[in-house]
Amino acid sequence: MPWPNSTGGAALKWRWLKPVLWKFTCLWRAEVGQYSGYLHAGLIGTLIDTACGFAAATVAGPHLLAAHFSVNCLRPAVGQKFVARARVVKPGKTQIFTSCDLFAVDAEGEKLVANGQTLLAVMAA
Repeated sequence: MPWPNSTGGAALKWRWLKPVLWKFTCLWRAEVGQYSGYLHAGLIGTLIDTACGFAAATVAGPHLLAAHFSVNCLRPAVGQKFVARARVVKPGKTQIFTSCDLFAVDAEGEKLVANGQTLLAVMAA
């Protein structure tokens, strides 16, 4: 499936796992960090929102608009890379509910650093 890269220079790699599941990977770079050296909360929100949108697109196509999203930062996001795994919780004709977990990955393995939910509205083509 060809998908446009709408995230600018964040160096994201994505992978379609199966219908309703989507995975994004973002490598750590100092310029995407905040003043304390953690992944910036704005990028955390971007990863979660984007992964949820792509998961929703697997069941509804690309004509979607985020109506609401929320993010919970659970611990400082420190790692060599970050993996967002999103899934469709409830598809519908006019709205799609999605959820995402964001993990920091380092030599010790994965740690859950944030999670979030996005409600997407299905737009007319």
